[in-house]
Amino acid sequence: MDYDEKIKLRVKSLLVSKQLVTSALIVLIGGVASLFLMDGHNTPRIFLAMLGIFYIAILGKELYKVGKELRKYLYDNKGDEK
Repeated sequence: MDYDEKIKLRVKSLLVSKQLVTSALIVLIGGVASLFLMDGHNTPRIFLAMLGIFYIAILGKELYKVGKELRKYLYDNKGDEK
């Protein structure tokens, strides 16, 4: 497998990763938002909301890293020739 094929596979993998992280973020943000609309005990809701916000931060950071690496592969290496 040559270098160009490896780059193509890595970019494809990063695109799939970005789609999965984005989908997970959408579901997680919706779940955390729905916690604030529920009636009931405050302690479990606050705990779950804090846990959700923690995971949103982790997934947001991962989405940023994936986007940064994609930009590196797609835009920074255009002028490189062997």
